[in-house]
Formats: sequence, structure tokens, C-alpha cells
Amino acid sequence: MTVIDQELSLEEQCRAIWNATQEHARKEQRLREIPPLVRLWDGEMRLQHVVQAEYSVQAELIDGDSGVFEIKHPFDHPVGQWLWDEHGRLERGEKRNVNITIDYCESRLSGLLEYVELEGDEDGDQVITARFLSDYERLKWYHVWANPWLPEWIQFPRIFISAGPATWLLSLILDLQLQRERESTWALPSDPMDPAQRTDLNQSTWSMVVKPISFAQAMNDGVLWSIAASRFKNFHELAQPIMQDSEVSPVIRCYLEGDPPPWPGANLRHGTRVVSFEDRSGRFTTGAATGGTIWDGLIRTISEFVGDFIDSTSKLATDTTIPVEYFEPGNRRPARGMPLAVWRDGEITGLDTYRMRKTGSKGIQVITGGHSMPGVA
Repeated sequence: MTVIDQELSLEEQCRAIWNATQEHARKEQRLREIPPLVRLWDGEMRLQHVVQAEYSVQAELIDGDSGVFEIKHPFDHPVGQWLWDEHGRLERGEKRNVNITIDYCESRLSGLLEYVELEGDEDGDQVITARFLSDYERLKWYHVWANPWLPEWIQFPRIFISAGPATWLLSLILDLQLQRERESTWALPSDPMDPAQRTDLNQSTWSMVVKPISFAQAMNDGVLWSIAASRFKNFHELAQPIMQDSEVSPVIRCYLEGDPPPWPGANLRHGTRVVSFEDRSGRFTTGAATGGTIWDGLIRTISEFVGDFIDSTSKLATDTTIPVEYFEPGNRRPARGMPLAVWRDGEITGLDTYRMRKTGSKGIQVITGGHSMPGVA
């Protein structure tokens, strides 16, 4: 943090602040000019190649769904040869899957190969196109068992039902499926997602884990409550409406050796995907910036559901304190419910084009059911 000498005159203090601001801007610009670090890993997360001779790299991260990463690369380069040589990878024990990580501006994207395509262009060059899907795609291959603890031939009761704050509920549901996948015999405590009650759970060999969050912590965060009911539903199909209603975002981080532990005491293998569900909007908790002026600043409102639990109403947030980190030079992480920057529409603006969409409520009732009792049509 830049320290300004209060003994200086007001003009000198302003000049020092301006110089410090310009220096931070130059540092951020230099950070953005560093090329992304694109690495390809085999199925066991062993580094195979650093991509440096590509024609292009495109990456798109979608909130609550699978994003797409695409690399176009010369085929006659070792990277292109390795991507195409699936048989060779299997013969060498590198497995069929190809993992990718992209580090840029202190952020990391990661994903898994969907397909690789070889194309000869009009100039006679051979080009490899490798398409990856972000790690959220992995969640689409999990189903929520009616009873995650019992064998597949004993599924009683025939429906899984749980309720709680959305961040805790989604974490619990996915964690139970991962424990089933790893054939874990861990005895569930009263709160399976409480970090203090998971000290005897060994996840050092797991490829995917859920970042623990206690029920009490989720309650203190004020996250919207949800109810989940599943009879072998796909996890993505079950979780998506919960995430949309509560405005919770799934976050998947690829843990690599040398990274700080994702939570205190975490013992994870290199390449583990760490899943968490986070309330980044603040719409139902601390309030979200929904308007304001350049004279009065941002107006934050908190949304609350009305009697039908479909429509919502907004009330003015009473706590309008600006987060402390917003006064720290170089901060690039927006706080929940508060934008880091506001682009205004007008004669002088940084916007070229934009589009806004508002979606209204639809259904007014929800019907559930199953088989009728014997003798009832």
C-alpha cells in the first residue's frame, strides 16, 4: 500500500497520489501483457507440454455451465503430434484424457479435452484444433443417488431429499456423490460439511473434492434456503435451478503443487479439482448495486421473495459501507454485491454495444407426484 506523507502540502499530496495511481496502472498493464501460460497435462496430471507455438487460443468461462477452450496448433509441431497421438499416449501410460490449465492475470482456467480435429487448409498446412470443456463439465457426469450410502441394488428410500442454505446444500449433495465414487467408508458427522468435523476424512487420492463449508457458516452468510429432491437426477439438472434462484456460482479450481491449500489442513494430490459454491451477487444477503448516480454513488438493494415465492421485491440496503479493500491500490477483486467498475452510457463511454434482458415470472404452481397407492387409478 502506498503511504502518503501527511506533512506535504495538499498539492504535493495530490501529486504523490496521482503518481502512485499511475504506477499501479502501469503494473496492471504489464500484468495483462504477460502471455497466458497454457499447459497440457496427461490423464494423471503430469505435465507434457507448454503451448507456445499456437496459432490461437480462445477461452470462455460460463457461470453455471461448461465453458469452451479452443487451441489451433500446427500439426507438425510436437504439441500437435502429441494431441493427435491418442494411441501413443495410451501405450506410454499417459492415459487417453488430456487436461489443460490456462494461467493469466493471476487467474487459472482448467478443463478436459472434448475432441481433437485435424484439418488441411487451402495453403497446404495441417492444423490441429483441440477443443476443451471447462471443469464444470465433470459435474454433469454425476447423478444424485436416492441413497448414496447403500449399494445400487438397495436404494431405500427411493428419493433423496435435503434442505438448507444453497451453498451448503449443493456442497453436501455433490460431496456425497464423490464419497460414493471413492467408496469412502467415512462415518458422517452431524454436519458432514463442517471443516472441523472432517479431520479424519482422507481425500489425498481424490481427483475432485468439495471445499467444506459448515451449516452455521452458510446460515451466517444469509444465503437463500433451498430444497433438493432427487431420484437419480443428473447433478447439473438438479443444481442449476437452485444456483439460478439463489444466485450462487459454482467455482472449480485446479490445485497444483505449490499452490496455497484451498482450506486449512487440506491434504490434496496434484491436479485435484476443488469445487465450491459461492454467493457472489449479494442480492439476497448484503445487497447488490442496482442503480445510482455519479453524485450520490451506488444504490444497493436487497431482494426478498413475496408470498408466492416466485416474484421478489427490493428494499434499500441500510449498510452502505464501502469495503476496505476498495481503498487498497491494485485491488482487482470486487466485493460481493459491489461492482469494481461502472461503465456508464453517454456521449463519453467505454461501451461500444450492449444488450439488456429482463425475464418475468412464469408458472404460478408446482405439481409433484409419483405412483398412486394400490387400488387407486
